[in-house]
Amino acid sequence: MTLLRMMLSAICAAACVLASIDGVRACACCTNVGQRRVAVEKLDSGKLDEIRRLRFASTARLFLGEADADSVQGITSPSERYALQVLQQKDRLVFEFRDGNGRSGTLSLQLPALIPIFEVDPREDAARGAKARDSTRNGN
Repeated sequence: MTLLRMMLSAICAAACVLASIDGVRACACCTNVGQRRVAVEKLDSGKLDEIRRLRFASTARLFLGEADADSVQGITSPSERYALQVLQQKDRLVFEFRDGNGRSGTLSLQLPALIPIFEVDPREDAARGAKARDSTRNGN
């Protein structure tokens, strides 16, 4: 389920909201080393419960990457920081932003019926992983 958190964080980052999440780890008891799964699934009650457990910081930063502030679309007067409030409604997440001058804006993300799933078990086979690390250290 933490992978769902990661996916939603990516959506929020696209909305200029930086949320921090813990590292993603696969459950060791129900995966094989290196296992990968890619699927599209219904947003069922378990996944929806995971979304409902998301918590966001009270402030957000405008992230532009390599873009200039002049290239921002949809924000009349971009600010570097915003006060953030997130409302979790039945069928959507609503992000309310307010800058230091009291200007505000809202971003509403409707929850989809289907969601992409990408799961990877990052563990290495203990013997193979140790051998690969040793050969890298020895310059091979």
